[in-house]
Amino acid sequence: MTESQPAVQSEAHAPEAHAPDWPARMVDVLFYVGLAGLLLFYLSAALSDAGVNPATVAAALAAAGSLLTVHLRRRRPMVMFTALAITSGLLMLGGELPAWIVLLPPGLFCLSAYDQREWVRRWFVPGVVIALIAWLVAFSEEVLVTVIGSITLLSLIGWANGIRVQRQYRESLLQRIEVVERERDLRAAQAVAAERARIARDIHDLVSHSLAVVAVQAAGAERIADRDPARAKEALGVISGTARDALTEMRGMLEVLRAPEGEKTAAAAPTPGLADLQGLVAGLAARGVPVRLETTGEPYPLAPGAELALYRVVQEALTNAVKHGDQSGAEVTLDYEAEQVVATVGNRVAAPATPGSEIPGSGSGQLGMRERLAIYRGAMTIDHSGEHHRVIVTLPRNEAVWHVKEESP
Repeated sequence: MTESQPAVQSEAHAPEAHAPDWPARMVDVLFYVGLAGLLLFYLSAALSDAGVNPATVAAALAAAGSLLTVHLRRRRPMVMFTALAITSGLLMLGGELPAWIVLLPPGLFCLSAYDQREWVRRWFVPGVVIALIAWLVAFSEEVLVTVIGSITLLSLIGWANGIRVQRQYRESLLQRIEVVERERDLRAAQAVAAERARIARDIHDLVSHSLAVVAVQAAGAERIADRDPARAKEALGVISGTARDALTEMRGMLEVLRAPEGEKTAAAAPTPGLADLQGLVAGLAARGVPVRLETTGEPYPLAPGAELALYRVVQEALTNAVKHGDQSGAEVTLDYEAEQVVATVGNRVAAPATPGSEIPGSGSGQLGMRERLAIYRGAMTIDHSGEHHRVIVTLPRNEAVWHVKEESP
């Protein structure tokens, strides 16, 4: 089917989306040559039978016009069919030649292959085909001619339908490719946005946690610098250690971001999990922030991402407790239930000693906490009643991941 080529078509017509390739151009040449031969044959016969008369002259002009419309056979096939029908009628008037039985099939072929109007393909083309076959049956003296003519006409229409179906199939493939490309770009943009959000959450957790400790220690050192220089110096040492730890962790995070995908760097630290909560609590206690950790139930591992999410949420909750809590510190409870892990971070909220002395925050901490938990179907509840503030986090137990870990050597 060298006649077919991809095209983007309107409801009424079938304009070409691309220039015809060389097989289609060869078909165009053959179409011109064949149609010109048929028109010359019938014009010669009309002139031989009836001589030069107004009808034969008009038929010659119509034949020339028909040849000029061949280049429109894909975009405006009805124009070419109409020109051929007029030429056939004039030949019949001028020389009583039934030229339509030969001249109309090329027009029907183009209508069936390229015209996108439903009524043309469903009613007009079949109606003309039935009329031509009926004329052959009624007026042809040779049964063999009738049979061959009918089969040829039906085969021509079948070929045209095949070309139209192939072209529509190729157009649907092009549309699918465009849809796939748009979806791919959308997924890539979503992945970039998700990665940016993840990096923003990690940096927020790291910076806000460390700076909260630094701010608390600096405020304490400022208050006692005059009356207790030794303790103020100790607080400055805590500030220095906290800042160095934050820089080290930030450097490791940046090394991971710079490294090629899948490549590990020496500075990349292991992903923290629930087992590291004790170290987090001990670090805060060493910096002068009293925090107590209590674990109930039989501990079981979760998916690495889920453990990291829970660790970061507890870290953020402790950061808020350091910012807004009183000197009594905070309590962390980790309860391993049968179907979920429940983490509770509670503290007492102290009013600021002086206006503006509270530690400011970005306001994105709770949003980041909820986003982390939502990935693993977790939930967070904040209970603030009077001077007591509690953050309650629930994270479902992933049985599939747990069993895989149990069975692995």
